[in-house]
Amino acid sequence: MRPLTPESEELYSGFLLLSSPAPMVSAVPENLSREQYVYLVKLAEQVERYEEMVSFMEKLVVGSIVAKTELTVEERNLFNIAYKNVESELFAICAGILELLQSHLVPSATTGESKVFYLKMKDDYHRYIAGFKNGIERKTAAQDTLDA
Repeated sequence: MRPLTPESEELYSGFLLLSSPAPMVSAVPENLSREQYVYLVKLAEQVERYEEMVSFMEKLVVGSIVAKTELTVEERNLFNIAYKNVESELFAICAGILELLQSHLVPSATTGESKVFYLKMKDDYHRYIAGFKNGIERKTAAQDTLDA
């Protein structure tokens, strides 16, 4: 087996970062090449680590701005994918919270203070959803905010 070069060692450490079960966003290497960040973005996508995908994309975007170059077609598509997947995760989290509020917390609230707190929270999460959805989904979320 060949010894690792400093470049391949950093990429390997990026792979290990992505293969660990806990998110390691704070450990994003600062000094990788553009191609290495693209590789890590693709790798993060394959293992469905979207937070890491976004972190690698941020490094790629900042690097391209510093280098005064635009993103390539492939990089723009990866950028779009990274943030769309995070949006999907946000929706799932908000929907889970709304389900808990609607099915359990609001009906079981015994004081006016706790019921108002939960209803306000429900309204907040419907507004969050309305903020990142489009079209009919946005209209539905906005109506749900009014109904909450």
